Order: sequence, then C-alpha cells, then structure tokens
Amino acid sequence: MSHDYQLYGLELCGFTHLAGIYYRGRSFPFDLAAARQLRTLGHIVERREDESIEVGWLLKYRNDFREMMQDMSPAVLAVVVERSRVPAMRRLAIWLLGRHTGTLGTKAIARHMGDSDVILRREVARALRRKQAWSEMRALQADDPDSRIRKLATQATPDAHQRRLRVFLDDISSRPVHSPRAPSTWNVDLSTAPGRPPKSEWLIRRLLEHIRLLVHGKAKHLS
Repeated sequence: MSHDYQLYGLELCGFTHLAGIYYRGRSFPFDLAAARQLRTLGHIVERREDESIEVGWLLKYRNDFREMMQDMSPAVLAVVVERSRVPAMRRLAIWLLGRHTGTLGTKAIARHMGDSDVILRREVARALRRKQAWSEMRALQADDPDSRIRKLATQATPDAHQRRLRVFLDDISSRPVHSPRAPSTWNVDLSTAPGRPPKSEWLIRRLLEHIRLLVHGKAKHLS
C-alpha cells in the first residue's frame, strides 16, 4: 500500500488529472487547489512529531486551515476520515469536517465513536456537536466510558420560550408608522360599456382544427 493511500485514503500521485471524487455514490469537486491543500494537511501531520504537545501547536497553521476550508469539500475530508490509516490525520480531518455546516460527513465521523483512542473520541464528540447530530450524540452520552465525552455529548436544554422571545425582541428596533395611503383616484373618462364579446364556440373549434392541421402539415387557408 502506498504512502499516500495510508495517509489520505486515496492516491494523490496523479492528482493533476482529477476532476472529482466519489463519496457514498455521489460525485464531488476535487480540483488542484483541494489536492494541494490536502498535501499541506499531510505535511502538517508528518511534522507533528517534532512539534510541542501543547494545545496551541496548530496556531501557526491557521492560514493553511482557512484555505482548506475554502478549497476542500466536506466529501474529501469525509473520505480521509473513513480511509486514512494514520490516527493524527483522521483526527485533524474530523476537526476540519466538524467545522463544515450541513450533515455531509456525519456518518464518517460517527464511524469513530467507538475508537480506542479517547482523544480521538473527544474530537468526534465535538464535531458531532457542531453538526448537531443529536442521535449520534445521545449514543455517545449513553455508552462512552469517558466522563468528559459524555459531557460533550449531552444536548443542552433549550432556554424557555419567554426568554428566547425576550432576547429576540431586544434585537428588534421600532420603526415609525408610514402615513396613510394616498386616496384612490378615478378616471372620469374611463368607459364602463361592455367590451368585445367572446368568440363563439364555432370559431374556437375552427381555430383548434386549423392548428391540428398545421401540426400534421395538412393546413389550408382559413376562409
């Protein structure tokens, strides 16, 4: 198995010829910019061993991550999450995928709910929470042995309706009432006499018959 496939779950050696990627039976864009950013993600993972174990070690790559969010579809990240053999790559891909709106990739993230790595499972819980995957979060909250993960997976109780309404009304500014509408005007020269009478059934039938003949190339001049 090639290094690329172990790291990304797909081959990038010929990425200059790729126009798209398939995920769960659908085609998604995967252009040169996305392939380049995926390479960058791989380089970050490979340099991880030389970095400090402190939480802020990724801060210097924040511009790279912003570009990845713009250039890579969530389907590409979902493929990496499902297929990568490198735990650090899966974790970063889950972290990025959790910051994409929508449900795409939720199943890929949920596949790692039972991973033996508690740090990875915590990232899974955070990503599922951002994607509002409540059913998966309830499963985590009920079954995960780690108390911190169970806390992350606990769905917050919504605020009372009156409080939410008050917060909503506080953000609304009043506007002055417009002056009454101008009175309607009436054209004194407007004629109220009956208009042109409708066409007779005989004439309508003859027009339709003429159209039918036109369609079949047998039309004759109407007399």
